[in-house]
Order: sequence, then C-alpha cells, then structure tokens
Amino acid sequence: QAPQAVSSGGDAVAPSYTVRRGDNLTQIAKSHGLSVAELAALNGLGNRHQIQAGQKLRVAKAAAGAEREASAT
Repeated sequence: QAPQAVSSGGDAVAPSYTVRRGDNLTQIAKSHGLSVAELAALNGLGNRHQIQAGQKLRVAKAAAGAEREASAT
C-alpha cells in the first residue's frame, strides 16, 4: 500500500501507512527506507512487535524545511 498523506491538524502533512494483516515492522520499515528502530521511534512504539491491522504508522521523518521553519520562529 502506498503512503497516504495525513494531517495532524497543522500545516505539516506526514506520509502514513495503514498496517495490513500479515505485515510486520521489518517489512514496513524496509519498504519505506527506514530501520525498524526509526519506524518504532517515529510512532512511539514501545513494543516493536505489537502492531495491529488497521493501525496507521508514520513512515517519514519530518521534512527538513519544516524543521528549519519551526526552529526559526
């Protein structure tokens, strides 16, 4: 499944992935160019092995431009 853009209420839009039955963090991370540790950290997952079908995961780090804008204010 392709990443979807989701808004968290602000101007920033982060790609997300909806977990499907049979998915695991390793394959999701690999398909989005992340390590399992990065994917877990992006999503605040304490137990990396506990994801559920239908769960939405962030699959991209914040855009560099957005980070610069935030630090400039």
